[in-house]
Amino acid sequence: MSLALLSGALNALFMTPRSDWYHSLKMPSVSPAFHSAAWLICYIAFAVVFAEFLSEKELRKYLWATVPFPVGNALWCAVFFRLHNAVAALVILCALCLAMVFLTVITVRKTKIACFAAIFPLSHYIFLTGLNIMIVIFNT
Repeated sequence: MSLALLSGALNALFMTPRSDWYHSLKMPSVSPAFHSAAWLICYIAFAVVFAEFLSEKELRKYLWATVPFPVGNALWCAVFFRLHNAVAALVILCALCLAMVFLTVITVRKTKIACFAAIFPLSHYIFLTGLNIMIVIFNT
């Protein structure tokens, strides 16, 4: 849980959606104006997955699979909002989607609770990847 809180703090540090660059972007119509609630649900889901990994002996060896998400989220915020590089941010999101698919596959046979908890972040990463693709297309 502390890793999720640290990630949230890093995301807040890197995010500057009020910047001139961000407001100059052509955004797709599906772009959410405010989606902090979705991230809150994602971090709660990650905490559930992490707790399940700690409680299941067979899953402890895959504990490393939970690390890319807080690190990747902070990295995406830094690359997108600070470096203004939507293409590199898209690469990070694609990697996070693949990691989330892997995490979901690992959990499906071991613990239904973790698998169910992983579905929302997976769908959110897929949505964000599509959104990032549209931002790249609209702004190149």
